[in-house]
Amino acid sequence: MSWSKKTENGMFIAEETVTLADTSTAYTSEIDFIKPSNNGFEKEYFTVVTDPSANPATTLDVNLVGVDESGGTKFTLKSTLVTQYNGGNAVAAAVIDMKAYPAPYYYIALVSGGNDSSATCNVKIIV
Repeated sequence: MSWSKKTENGMFIAEETVTLADTSTAYTSEIDFIKPSNNGFEKEYFTVVTDPSANPATTLDVNLVGVDESGGTKFTLKSTLVTQYNGGNAVAAAVIDMKAYPAPYYYIALVSGGNDSSATCNVKIIV
């Protein structure tokens, strides 16, 4: 897995497709390109858009996770980042205030409540 990155209409967009897990957590690749005061991004917010490929088996929680150093121990910054998926596969989005959830690096955690290992979730980060 890795983020594909592009600029469109003046916005930076990174996109990755994650294979969901069987009653456990799947993570995106490390998000090291939206540091609050690094890499030239001066915006205080970023948007996370999620789109599962199929109905989750039971529930699918989307959480914001941080780490203090690249590849370090993950800790939850915000649970239920977007409305919990429960038998539906609609697109959902959330706007994140980097000041409220500061971390040097981020991940998006996709926590499956059932066997979703045959499904994927497209994750977009828009800055």
